[in-house]
Amino acid sequence: MSAGRPGRRISAGVLIALAAAFLSGCPLPAPPAPDGGTRPPASASHPADDGPVRGGTLKIATEAPVAGDPLGLEEAIVRPDPYWSLVYRGLVRLDGGRLVGDLARDVRIERAGETVVVRLRLDGARFDGGAPVTAADVRRSLSLYLSPFYTGAFRDHLSALEGSSAYRSRGDEAALAVAEEGDAVVLRARTPTALFFRALQAPIFPAAALPVPDGRAAVRAFAERIRAGEVPGTGPYRVAEAGPDRPGRGALPRGRG
Repeated sequence: MSAGRPGRRISAGVLIALAAAFLSGCPLPAPPAPDGGTRPPASASHPADDGPVRGGTLKIATEAPVAGDPLGLEEAIVRPDPYWSLVYRGLVRLDGGRLVGDLARDVRIERAGETVVVRLRLDGARFDGGAPVTAADVRRSLSLYLSPFYTGAFRDHLSALEGSSAYRSRGDEAALAVAEEGDAVVLRARTPTALFFRALQAPIFPAAALPVPDGRAAVRAFAERIRAGEVPGTGPYRVAEAGPDRPGRGALPRGRG
């Protein structure tokens, strides 16, 4: 899309490249064929106009300034961005008002007194480039959101995670109750509210790409790296350009790696 309603100017856009292949078993609905995209051969069961698109680019234009806040730094409530979620996914997602697994293929909640144990089977979730999503990636991502230098809504809602107080006061990331048990990531939370589970929609990033949040500038610099497409994602798209339209910048289809 390149124009809004007559007489109105699009203030921000997101340009992302169409995936060469889906990285997980949670495919998103196939969009119309973008410029340069190709569809697989038609078959009796899958007509040509219903097949997924491979390659090419997809451009999304919006009058809302969503392109400027991929981490939700300015949000007062948990409200995952529908555009950025094409590139960066969380452990769970909302489906008709119900929380279901996203990166996590299976979500099990067990209660032990005031502690709630959340088991999330990652079961093959991978980043762009092929690296598997691990408990270390989940812990480092949650540590970013729990940092005192992160200003979005995820911080307060995730604070029910055991060890968050120790992390905030001493910087002890190992204190965060995130463990790996077989193919599952296990979180332990004390008297969590419904908002805690909604906050598990927060995007997960590779541990190696995440900064040590030693100031707000470090968090905002990481958001700039996301906008520039420098941080591997887990969705079926990658970022080629984000922000106000800037002619002359190309987009490349993403390889699976």
